[in-house]
Amino acid sequence: MKSKSIRLLLDHCPLILCLLVLGLFCDSPARAQGIAGDVKAIVGYSNFIDESELHHFVVGAATRLYITRRLAVEPEFLYMRRSSRDQDFVFQPNIVWEFRDRDRKVVPYVIGGAGLLHHWERYPWGNFTSNTWTATAGIGVRIAITKNLSFSPEFRMGWEPFVRATGAIGYSFR
Repeated sequence: MKSKSIRLLLDHCPLILCLLVLGLFCDSPARAQGIAGDVKAIVGYSNFIDESELHHFVVGAATRLYITRRLAVEPEFLYMRRSSRDQDFVFQPNIVWEFRDRDRKVVPYVIGGAGLLHHWERYPWGNFTSNTWTATAGIGVRIAITKNLSFSPEFRMGWEPFVRATGAIGYSFR
């Protein structure tokens, strides 16, 4: 049963990500209520350390919601793929502290959080799945391209994955 649900999720992962990206261009209830935030599409690299390095391609989405002018929460969903035989799904809520007001063109920040990692791997004798915790912390910078569009390179270290470097295109609603 688990392998069918994972297969279904894997088959529909591109569709889910497309819907999240399309959501960037829609008017949101949060915008109508005056809540400030960002919706981001993420792409990048991660590396798990086992007996050797396990390089993964990363794609995902996140939403940053501001609590104060500089403090925000940012839940994210990531799909990490090493091969068709080794894939991971991550849901991780994060806390973000921005060092400058979010209205500035360049805004450096620190980010960290802990969440759940679902690992799926195929072996010749069958599939293996496991759930474990994940935690990462790092730095990034949000660079405004236009009033509502930004690019954010980010670097994190932690546990599962050990290293992560990503870039995100974000749409701000204020």
